[in-house]
Amino acid sequence: MFIALPVKEEIYSGVGEVFSFFSKYKNDLKIVDKNNLHITLKFLGPTPEERAERIAHDFKDLIIGDIIAYKLKGLGGFPSLKSPSVLWAGIDCDMALMKKIHSTIDSFCSSFAFEKEKRDFVPHLTLARVRKGIFLNSKFIEYIKSFEETLFCESFFDRVVLYESILRPSGPEYKNIAEVFLGENNGNTFR
Repeated sequence: MFIALPVKEEIYSGVGEVFSFFSKYKNDLKIVDKNNLHITLKFLGPTPEERAERIAHDFKDLIIGDIIAYKLKGLGGFPSLKSPSVLWAGIDCDMALMKKIHSTIDSFCSSFAFEKEKRDFVPHLTLARVRKGIFLNSKFIEYIKSFEETLFCESFFDRVVLYESILRPSGPEYKNIAEVFLGENNGNTFR
């Protein structure tokens, strides 16, 4: 299970050129399916069914915060661009509001005995993961660097979702378990 901010469909078209380039390297990369694009707030991992049901039940009652406008801007890699394991697009937004939402989720999860995060929260949109043992060539790295300051699109986050990740041979499938809408009219739902 994990908790995330899902992105709107226009994001995919905003970075479509990047995905087209990545597709030339599909043997080296695990490209994130456009339907699975999200900003992870908290990874819970394997969760026993009874615990998962309690989390989902309480999740729908959360009041998390306001809608967050953001810009999808720049490309990079974790842990570094020289030897990345994850390729991402940056999120430029009101970081005080984003950190408040992250902190609310982290505190909520700690009430279910999940350890609080020790690292600073850095919102990013994972676009692809580099397959184990693969080192990307300099042409690829230069391509990523050429987009370090590029503004791809603007959008907003309007909900936080509790997902179940179902692993399939074709790739992960994310099932929406519960969601909390951001903003004044929080209409929370439980699936």
